[in-house]
Amino acid sequence: MVEIAVSEDSKKVLLHSCCAPCTIYPLKRLEEAGFTVVGFFYNPNIHPFAEFEKRLDAVIEYYREIGVPLIVNASYDVSDFLKRTFCDDVDRCEACYRIRFSKAFETAKEEVVGIDAVTSTLFFSKYQDHEVLLKIAKDESVKSGVSFHYEDYRTGWDEGRRLCRESGMYSQKYCGCIISEEERYQKKSEPLLKALGGDHNEF
Repeated sequence: MVEIAVSEDSKKVLLHSCCAPCTIYPLKRLEEAGFTVVGFFYNPNIHPFAEFEKRLDAVIEYYREIGVPLIVNASYDVSDFLKRTFCDDVDRCEACYRIRFSKAFETAKEEVVGIDAVTSTLFFSKYQDHEVLLKIAKDESVKSGVSFHYEDYRTGWDEGRRLCRESGMYSQKYCGCIISEEERYQKKSEPLLKALGGDHNEF
């Protein structure tokens, strides 16, 4: 059982949004539970910049559509992100989670008046390491002194994806970083390599 820092009295929650499709269900759940939500976009993991723009535009459009305030940190420091996530002594995904959670809790503490707790749409995705996310969120909560509001939003995966399709919003095909994009295209490249007889060819 993972111990989680949760404030039962939390009323105003900063929702870190990794993308628009993953925001739909968590935001719906928070509002149904009576929380006031402030969105927060900070995702320097998304590469290339064209993809970053698409996801940011989709998030801004969705928050405007539903009338929920959104804070955007559009920092795009690729070099810093790669240095912090592709070191020999760190797990790539864990470092990525920590970068984003750290900024979310820091923002809730220093820049947003009246925030009671922080949560993230990353807890909606079936493709993220849930236990690692929980550990890092707890660490950052203790470090910042800001409560962490937890719910396993994966229970609404099918509903969230359905609502995304019905809305027609932009839906990405990979996590965001260049390695996840490479993994996505490796499957597509294998038949091509076989057809060419390998990865070294002369024409």
